[in-house]
Amino acid sequence: ASVIGMTNLNEAKLAREAEICYVTIALSTDYDCWYEEEEAVTTAAILEIIHKNVEMSQKIIKEAVRTIGDDCPCGCQTMLANTIMTDPAVIPHTIKSELAPIIGKYIK
Repeated sequence: ASVIGMTNLNEAKLAREAEICYVTIALSTDYDCWYEEEEAVTTAAILEIIHKNVEMSQKIIKEAVRTIGDDCPCGCQTMLANTIMTDPAVIPHTIKSELAPIIGKYIK
C-alpha cells in the first residue's frame, strides 16, 4: 500500500519522555493528491469523510478506554527511572519544581 502522511514521531518521543502511553489513530480522507486515476475530491466529500472518521475515532477511543487496564506492558511509565544522570543536589529548585510532574518521583 502507498501512504502519504505526516509523521508524529516528535509527539511519540515527547510522550515517551514524559512517561505517557501513546498511540496514534490515523484515518485517511482522500487519495486524489497522489493517485492520478482517482477523481478530484470536493470539500464536501472530504468533510463527509472527516465526520465519519471522527465517529470512528470516538468508537475506537471508547473501546480502548473500556478494555485497557492500569498496567503498562510497554514500560513507558518508568522510562525515566535510569535516565537522569545529573546529581539532584546541583539541579536548581526552580527547575525541579517546573519538572516535578515528570521527574518528581525520581528527584526530590
